[in-house]
Amino acid sequence: MAEFYQYGGNNGGTYASHFSCRLSVWENSYDINSNSSNVGYRLELISGSSGRFSGLRASYTVCLDSQGSPQYVAQASGTYSSQSYNTAQTICEGTTTIYHNADGTKNIGCWGNLDFQDHTYSPR
Repeated sequence: MAEFYQYGGNNGGTYASHFSCRLSVWENSYDINSNSSNVGYRLELISGSSGRFSGLRASYTVCLDSQGSPQYVAQASGTYSSQSYNTAQTICEGTTTIYHNADGTKNIGCWGNLDFQDHTYSPR
């Protein structure tokens, strides 16, 4: 499993530095006949020890770069509220198929983005 973090900073609202975003990517299974892997992903909002918000709109994107071209596996928007302090809130999760090179190897690039609306308490 690989995990990637986007840490909150000073670009958002009052509590932006108390939130971070985590993208986790892992291989569930592989199929030698089709030369492919089933890959899982999860994008989460991680809350810190301070700051709360309610009913803020956010858009998100998860991309797995395979075969030299980006594969956007999740893109949407919704309304979210923070949960308890020091918790992880799943924004999206799913699986996709990644095809390997002819020799069975594969490296993929992964990125995720979680962008909240501008607001006084936005965790952007």
